[in-house]
Amino acid sequence: MSKSRSSLTLLLALIAGCAATPAPTPAPEIREQRQEAPSVETVPVQVWLRLENATTQMSDEEVVAELVKLGKPSDAHEKFYFGLLNHQLDTYSNWRQARNAFREVRRDAEASPGLRQLAGIMERYNRTRVEDYKDRAQLLGKIDSLEDKLEMQQEERQLLEEKIQAITDVETSMSTRKEE
Repeated sequence: MSKSRSSLTLLLALIAGCAATPAPTPAPEIREQRQEAPSVETVPVQVWLRLENATTQMSDEEVVAELVKLGKPSDAHEKFYFGLLNHQLDTYSNWRQARNAFREVRRDAEASPGLRQLAGIMERYNRTRVEDYKDRAQLLGKIDSLEDKLEMQQEERQLLEEKIQAITDVETSMSTRKEE
């Protein structure tokens, strides 16, 4: 799991770096239009990225304590934090809760565009974790079934070998009697 957390942290850092990288100087006409258009907030995204980084440093006990303290989240910011905390725990049910919390943030019209975008990334990541867990559980079930079949076939093979040996012993015994 640390590999996936590291990958996620790297991905989030790259996204943050892309957001912080200044764009090339636009043409004068475009510059005038850009001044009128609302700018994407990079500062709040940086805050959420730092919070994500802080949650990765927490132990499971600290995460659970924070979840208890947080209770039921009410606004987009609390839901995002709730999602981050659940994201850190390595259980299927927590990943589902994280996915659902991030989905709610992504759909929240009152959340900032940067937070909604970041929540969308986290939602997709946790959705993948949930699907992978289901696939893995399904494969483990198939493995168990195949192991049971193998064990049954080995027992049948053993019984057949014993029957063959018994028939061979009977034939040997009959052959010995005929010779006498």
